[in-house]
Amino acid sequence: MAITELLMLNRTGDGSTEPVAIEAGEYMVAVSGPFDGCTAQIDLKLGEIPFAPITDAAMTTSGAIVIALPACTIRVTVSGAGGSTDVSSAIARLSTHVRGS
Repeated sequence: MAITELLMLNRTGDGSTEPVAIEAGEYMVAVSGPFDGCTAQIDLKLGEIPFAPITDAAMTTSGAIVIALPACTIRVTVSGAGGSTDVSSAIARLSTHVRGS
């Protein structure tokens, strides 16, 4: 995974993004744009277990969350899209290294 990976760009209707495999770590996921009543839910897939929503990872307004994840596959699912829904999302792995001055 790149330092920051785009999950979706200008999604205007219901549906899920392409799955993205990630390594274990702490991540920031940001979602922005006009929601117009929709929900952007971050889903997780572990091995052969089907995708399931991550608790407390549903967004109805622009914002970002920090979440610790195991090695897994994630996606974002948009539901309840309105006529002016146009949301985008990205994920970035947070560094645990501190650089000296």
